[in-house]
Amino acid sequence: RGDHSLKPRCLVLEGSPAKTILATATAENADLIVLGSHTYNALERLLLGSVANEVVNHSKTPVLLVPIKNG
Repeated sequence: RGDHSLKPRCLVLEGSPAKTILATATAENADLIVLGSHTYNALERLLLGSVANEVVNHSKTPVLLVPIKNG
């Protein structure tokens, strides 16, 4: 019924968010990156950028995005 030896970790680090997440996932040999993601429309995403978008597009580690409701 699954691997019960999994040990999730939560880290608090400083730096550029996407770069720090990607570097830490590689350094820690992470099996999965879990990120919360706000739902923006296309224009907001274009103007504001997105840490989740950068991580998803550059990660060699699987990424699970969890939607965060605005408001």
